[in-house]
Order: sequence, then C-alpha cells, then structure tokens
Amino acid sequence: MVKVELVCGLYGEGSIFSVDIEHNAKVSALQEAIFDKKQYNHQCKFDFTMLTLYLARKKEGGGTKWLTDDRHVKNFLRGGISTEYEEMRPTWTLDDEAYFGANFQPRPKQVHVLVELPDLPNKRLRVEIGPRIEMFEGVPQIKIQGVQYVTLPAAFLDKCGYKVSDDVMLYCRREVHDLWGFVQNEVIAKNARGFIVGPPGTGKSVSTLSFVASLDHQEWNVVWIHLGKNLDSCLALGTKEYWEITELSSFELPRVAGKKLFICLDGFRATTAHDDFFQRVFALLD
Repeated sequence: MVKVELVCGLYGEGSIFSVDIEHNAKVSALQEAIFDKKQYNHQCKFDFTMLTLYLARKKEGGGTKWLTDDRHVKNFLRGGISTEYEEMRPTWTLDDEAYFGANFQPRPKQVHVLVELPDLPNKRLRVEIGPRIEMFEGVPQIKIQGVQYVTLPAAFLDKCGYKVSDDVMLYCRREVHDLWGFVQNEVIAKNARGFIVGPPGTGKSVSTLSFVASLDHQEWNVVWIHLGKNLDSCLALGTKEYWEITELSSFELPRVAGKKLFICLDGFRATTAHDDFFQRVFALLD
C-alpha cells in the first residue's frame, strides 16, 4: 500500500504534527491515526470518532491553496474554528477527488488537515483561546510632505474602527499640519506621551491615522488600538495583523524585533474600564 504523510494542525492547542496514512484510507482511519498519534486514548475519555477533521484547503482566485505552515499558523489555530475549510466525512476516502485525489504529493510548508477536539467537560481538553488574528495587506504608505490632500483607503479605516462606504480624502488644513507637527516634534522626537483631545467629528483620528501611515513600515511598528462603543480592536501596522480585543484586561502588545514601537489609543473615554486599560498599556511598556 502507498502511504502519504499528512500534516495536521490542532485547533486550540496550536500544534502542528504529521501522520502517515494509506493514501486511499477512509477519513475515519485518519481520525483513529490522529487519536493514537496524540495519545488521546491514554489521556481522555472520548472515542476517536468524536474528532472533527477539516480539509485545510480553500479556493483562491482560479485555483486552490493549502494552509501554510508559517509563523502565523499557531495564532490561527488558537483563534477558533474557521468556517473557510470543509469538514471531512468519515466514510469518504482520502483519495477522493474532493479531498486529496489519487496522485497527491505533499509539498513543504503545507498543512493538510485541521483537527477539532470534542467539546467535553473534561478539563484536560480545555484550552485558552487567543484572539483570532487576521492578516491585513491593505496598510497604506502615505506621503504627507508638501501635499494638500491625503487619501485613506476605506478598508484601512475599517480595520482602524471606522466603517465608511468609500475611501476618505482629507484636506490638509492648518490644524491637520499642527497635529502632525505635534506628534512628530512633541511625541516622537521626545519619546513622550501625547494627548489629542477635542469634540467628536473634528478629524482627530483621521489626521492621526494619516500621520502614522506615513511612517516607514520597515522602521516602525505602529499599533492602532480602537476602543469603540460595541467593539474594541487592534491593528499592528508593522506586522499587518488585525484582531478584535475580547478582553481588555488580558491584552498583550504586539512587538517586532528591530522596529520602534508607536502606540495610538483611539476612542478613549472616561470610564473605569478604559482607565484600567490605559494603565495596563503603559505597564506593558516597562
């Protein structure tokens, strides 16, 4: 029999491991092989049939793409069950054309199967689920020197907490230049904390966003934290990662080795929760 090595990713735990299996075996046989490989038969009181497997391949453009085993895969696996991947049927065979096909040859850096553990009251099965991190490639590099207008893409504003129907064009009036000068000369140059206050709707956030988007992404990791009425979120421009903050008290600052860190806390209000978060962010800088 011809065997194939399948790379598996475990939801919740975030681990990657491989399993050797006959290329035409049933999916149920793969369930059992994973069950034995992870030694669940010694640790947990559940049957191998309670494992849920997903084919780690999705349509992209005109073809298909396997999940990549890279530095982001652990955060992906810890971020909850993705709806982008198809659940595998236990009675189907692995060489079915809907799965791997008869002539499948695994390639490096691929993940082929995603594994979901059953939701049981057994404490040994419970894991800490981290934030679901989404890669965002639409971080703009904006030029602000000597221009009358700057344009902020709608997709970028959405990840910063502002839902708009189209790109936003900002007229660089004197107050905008004053804000840019304050951030550059009083905050960045002096490595200081800066506070921008004023009534809503005056352009504070959009003006600040246009400035931070002008910073060199190779030099700076700008972390934009938006505290909204219904949703708190974070966009790390240096890593192009976005996630929703589900618990302010457990927030961790994303850092990038070799890059300067610039933090923007947007939407702060005079509440106990926001004040506690404000203090937490500063404590994380120590």
